[in-house]
Amino acid sequence: MSTRAMIGYLNSDTNKVTGIYSHWDGYPDGLGHNLMKFYGNPQRVLHLIDAGDVSAIDWDTGHPLHYAFRSTWVRWNFLDKKYDNEWDRGGLDEKWDDVKPRLYKDIEQFLDESLTGKSMIAYAYLFDTSLGNSPRWRCFKSDYGSGKIVEVELNRKKLEKARKSKSGNMKEKIIGEIKIRKVA
Repeated sequence: MSTRAMIGYLNSDTNKVTGIYSHWDGYPDGLGHNLMKFYGNPQRVLHLIDAGDVSAIDWDTGHPLHYAFRSTWVRWNFLDKKYDNEWDRGGLDEKWDDVKPRLYKDIEQFLDESLTGKSMIAYAYLFDTSLGNSPRWRCFKSDYGSGKIVEVELNRKKLEKARKSKSGNMKEKIIGEIKIRKVA
């Protein structure tokens, strides 16, 4: 089962958010850890988002599997000890209009459209550049009933520990709450 997420970049000059969809491993010790580990500066984040929606980000290399370039996906098959690519399984590139980045007028619209309603998006990650010289990743999730969206702590050491644990479960620490007004 996939844990869907949205990945966004906040432009501090315009307060607009550019975002893409991510299909697999959207939980904090999956995608959250990968974003912090491999995409810690604005240029890398923009490069990731500019190429459109992703299936996943490789845990070892940080390489994103963009839907627009599905025919180029190559992965090592440990069982057969060979490289496989999506073309072998019929994976064609997706149409750009279906997977291109989306522009949101502000953080509230990004979170509202990502985490409320029937989108089945579990988490929304935002690279927040409005913090001056310390841009950072933020993680949000919804409880789906109250219209509240909570911010979840992203602590790289705790995420690494959770990823290495046998249970894989990490207790999420809520560090803030946002009441969304209906934007869409």
